[in-house]
Amino acid sequence: MHAPIESVEGCKTFSLSWKHYLAYLVTEELVGSNALNGYADEVYTGKILRVYTKSHFLDHVMRDTGGHVQDILHYKIICLNHLIDVVSYHPPEVKVLAYRDGGSDHEALLQ
Repeated sequence: MHAPIESVEGCKTFSLSWKHYLAYLVTEELVGSNALNGYADEVYTGKILRVYTKSHFLDHVMRDTGGHVQDILHYKIICLNHLIDVVSYHPPEVKVLAYRDGGSDHEALLQ
């Protein structure tokens, strides 16, 4: 059983949404592809929200789907208990819903 996620000082709450996506995969983080330094043949930027230009999941989607009208993008969200992979034509809309800065909550939009 997992402990609940607590929002403490310095934490931010985010919302990511895609208007359209081609594929997604949710994996339990202990068995997912979250090696400390990634895999040598995968290329990405970011830590908690990764943007891949080369990945095993991107290869899978490209191999097993077709008719793409433009380049596809691969995002991986590294969560406490899960890894979430999303392949899409466009980046997600990212909103900071709230952040705690010593007692007050704020709302903002991340651009």
